[in-house]
Amino acid sequence: MTTYKSIEWTANELGFQHVIRCTKNPQALLYTPEPISKVIVLSDMLPTISFFVELVRFNLNVPVTLVTHNRQYSIQLYKTIGAKYVVYTNCDNVVLFFLNEAKS
Repeated sequence: MTTYKSIEWTANELGFQHVIRCTKNPQALLYTPEPISKVIVLSDMLPTISFFVELVRFNLNVPVTLVTHNRQYSIQLYKTIGAKYVVYTNCDNVVLFFLNEAKS
């Protein structure tokens, strides 16, 4: 799941069969053809992080890993929102890294 067309394209190029890009109706993300076992949220903006983590937590009941550059907020805040794991990163190519990890 992503909000970015470039990430959707990259995931498709790597061979993912079901990539969902959130547009105006995020609830559509919840009706996927394949079961979802985990979610990785890649974002630096707290409102976006909060929205996706809460959406996943309340509707899919799967663990959420947050990967962010934003160290302005504490790990405890992100966990209060509902992230199970929080990873701070300085890597600019983190999307490609996680897409490759998720595929293997």
